[in-house]
Amino acid sequence: MAGINWIVYSEAVVAKNHPTLADVANRPLRDLLTLSGWDPDSGSFDIYVLPAGKALAAHAATFDGNVRCIQFDNGNSGAAITIDWAAHGNVQRVTLTSATVTITLSNATAGGVYILEVVQDATGGRAVTWAASPGAVIWPAGVSPIVTTTLNRADLFSFFYDGVPGTAKYVGAVNGQNYAV
Repeated sequence: MAGINWIVYSEAVVAKNHPTLADVANRPLRDLLTLSGWDPDSGSFDIYVLPAGKALAAHAATFDGNVRCIQFDNGNSGAAITIDWAAHGNVQRVTLTSATVTITLSNATAGGVYILEVVQDATGGRAVTWAASPGAVIWPAGVSPIVTTTLNRADLFSFFYDGVPGTAKYVGAVNGQNYAV
């Protein structure tokens, strides 16, 4: 397994070298390391603290290898659901449970790329409409895709958020349809 060389962390780091079991403030970081298969009490790595609300100005991160995003499951949709990217991350899932479900995408970051898995429930036959606000979804050739209606099947969509002031919009794409779940 590849080792962790460095971490950019957006909370205060209490321990001098690395988060220890006694560092209550660093438990989320410790949990992240443990879930990644890394023992935070062995080995060494650098922690760069990025204060909350700050960005890596004039810098770009380059990752050599896979970057894992945890998929957030929004559960059942009801007639309408808001997919909150800021609250739940860039990769999300929703199960359709109403005849027609209105999906609203919200809280994206300009330049962000987002993935949404849309799953039919055990009934199937569900349809989707994409809400026009807070940012409209534009599709290739101006045509919204029709979701797979087969029960227990999924479609995968990606969205690039073009946050240009005055014209903020999601640029949508179909990554694949009719997957077994």
